[in-house]
Amino acid sequence: MVEQQNSEVTVVLAVFKTHLDVGFTDFAQVVRQRYLNEFFPRAIAVASALREREGTEQFRWTTGSWILSEALDAEAKTGGHEVQAAVERGDLCWHALPFTLHTEYCDRSLLEHGLTLSARLDDRFGTQTRAAKMTDVPGHTRGLVSVLAQAGVEFLHIGVNPAAAAPSVPELFRWRDHAAAGSPELRVMYQPGGYGDVQLIPGTSAAVAIDLTGDNLGPHSLEQVIARFAALAERFPNAQIQAARLDDVADLLRDMSDSEAQNPLPVVEQEIGDTWIFGVGSDPQKTAAFREVCRLRTTWLSPTATKSSALSSSDPALAKASTELLLIAEHTWGMDQKTHWPELAHWNADGLAQIRQDSGTRRFEASWAEQREYLDQFCAALERNARPSHAATAQAAIHALTPTRAGTDDLVAVQQPIGSPIQLGEFQVRLNADGSVAELVDGSGRQLAGSGGLGRLSVQTYSSADYERWFSTYNSGTTQEDMGWARWDNTKPGLEGSGAASAKWSPHVVEVWRGTRNDQELLQIHLEFAAAPSAAVSLPISAVLTLRCPSEQVVAGGSSLPESRSVEFELQWFDKAAARWPESISWQFAPQVAEPALWQMLKLNEWVSPAEVLAQGGRHLHCADQVVHPEGIGLEFLDAALVAPGKLKLLQFEPDQAAVFEPDLSEGWDLCLYNNLWGTNFAMWSEGDARFRVRLSWDCA
Repeated sequence: MVEQQNSEVTVVLAVFKTHLDVGFTDFAQVVRQRYLNEFFPRAIAVASALREREGTEQFRWTTGSWILSEALDAEAKTGGHEVQAAVERGDLCWHALPFTLHTEYCDRSLLEHGLTLSARLDDRFGTQTRAAKMTDVPGHTRGLVSVLAQAGVEFLHIGVNPAAAAPSVPELFRWRDHAAAGSPELRVMYQPGGYGDVQLIPGTSAAVAIDLTGDNLGPHSLEQVIARFAALAERFPNAQIQAARLDDVADLLRDMSDSEAQNPLPVVEQEIGDTWIFGVGSDPQKTAAFREVCRLRTTWLSPTATKSSALSSSDPALAKASTELLLIAEHTWGMDQKTHWPELAHWNADGLAQIRQDSGTRRFEASWAEQREYLDQFCAALERNARPSHAATAQAAIHALTPTRAGTDDLVAVQQPIGSPIQLGEFQVRLNADGSVAELVDGSGRQLAGSGGLGRLSVQTYSSADYERWFSTYNSGTTQEDMGWARWDNTKPGLEGSGAASAKWSPHVVEVWRGTRNDQELLQIHLEFAAAPSAAVSLPISAVLTLRCPSEQVVAGGSSLPESRSVEFELQWFDKAAARWPESISWQFAPQVAEPALWQMLKLNEWVSPAEVLAQGGRHLHCADQVVHPEGIGLEFLDAALVAPGKLKLLQFEPDQAAVFEPDLSEGWDLCLYNNLWGTNFAMWSEGDARFRVRLSWDCA
């Protein structure tokens, strides 16, 4: 399509970049080496060649701060200076973020560490980075605003995967984080339908062209740069076209503040969220370990840390290790399926077991294993940089997450456990037939379980019809040109002939045991699933739900109840076979509250109401550390990251959403423990054992 000429634009800022996937097109380490050995030298050569031509065309290549830091570090080890010299000339530039992330999956202090990579480059080269970019992922949590603003960032560009549904935001707006102190804000350029585009800047005679090559394709060639300049010159015949940095765009938008009285930018204060976030549920063991290590890292940084464990955020060993850890939250989780494993058959457990012997499948699986190795690299970086005790502590914390078979030798069997009251210290418990807690009453008489119960486990499977509905709604904007790859990325080609069905399975109670361990009252509920051998589902052979309640204790004033209490729910499943059928496993908690609409979530260490999410944003699923209610009750999610307000609604998207969102929270929160619904580069199956914990806390006053 020929763009209409615009003779009023006098300046065009052209930003050249490549979309970095740390993986996807190959193993992550291969991608890294290709950037260092091929892409940076090529970018330097293109910039030099254009300079020698002495024409109007120029080239500056922008990357995230991580891969440029890697190139500089690698060069320093060999005594080279080419990359450093190119940075000093302005041929190589960076923006404030290390790479594209699933932001809400992050720990806040870890994300803050990611901004220090850019800060160190600023210190080295005497600059002040003011702009950041996210690419591919359609949205982010509002807490990102305050993290970036705190680091001096003023401008964020978001370019979106062409097949993804875009949230209802203007193309240029001020994103304000009213939940943070001082209500910081960023200017945001949001470009749906692609990684970058041309944007006219209102109230000015300027335009911005964000020009990206595709996934790990490397910098533009000399011929491509010349062609881009020619196309922009044709579209804007009176404009001076400049090869620019993202910081130049930030400065342009800051300078337009004088004109905002006549052309004010719209202000967005809502949560956007991430409609791709369900992919992080594909590797539950990795996520549990990531969350555990993030908590451990936070304790080391805490002012209350013990003398032997305390570290500062500037500690060199912790900084190197933290960069390895942050790579887990990078948006690439393995190789691209359509390129590296375009398999249409072998859906059931037997068929998959057969094809897993194939070298192509082993290579595909190895790309997921490589992503898990960032946890090992976190520990290794601590060990390598004179922090062996911290490395050992982290390794022990990860090992402690390993599920263990529940023993009953020191417990007493509960007779008639379903529906009958079970006394557990001061607590009275009643169980449903599926093992969920129908009643949980504390010593003061407070009923903690709502009508939906606590700890309801279920497995959902999905059919090709579910995917067709999803693709026709969420991916409805996909062009015919993109249809082939978009179907591979967003559906499950071949599923229609696999026998997959849309169905739901619940466990049943086999036996229940109670007793006391480690000064805690314990209720151990043994569960099994029943399914026909031919059913298109991969269920755990068994599961154990354990409640741990504090024994009565005397506190100041002689009361037998402290000011706040907590009960831990632990779920372990065992011997889950690997299978390709799309499935999700959820664990629902509905605490008793009078006004369910008042629940709030903690995302990136900021409180967000699920009702705050704007239209077309991530309304139905979030990464959250905990949820709280003003009636003095809350849930903390220790191991699983994904939680849905009300009920889990995977593969459901309403294309025309109202601006006002009123989620039904009467059924509490549905924790997504596992799903393999994404195609693309997420793990396609999970097997073996898994462990999850949820802590229910409440005020006793």
